[in-house]
Amino acid sequence: MKAISLLQPWATLVVMGVKTIETRNLGTKYQGPILMHASQGKAGSIFASESLFKNRIR
Repeated sequence: MKAISLLQPWATLVVMGVKTIETRNLGTKYQGPILMHASQGKAGSIFASESLFKNRIR
């Protein structure tokens, strides 16, 4: 099974179905189940307090 790492809060938004598009510079032909890895970064803690994300993150 394949996995993808995203910074928080984007990982949570993808899992919730709020963020439906993720772009990467390397393409893949893989289509199927995928594991989500939520990595913590500086941006995650900054954006998690923004009202746009506060309404979506639980």
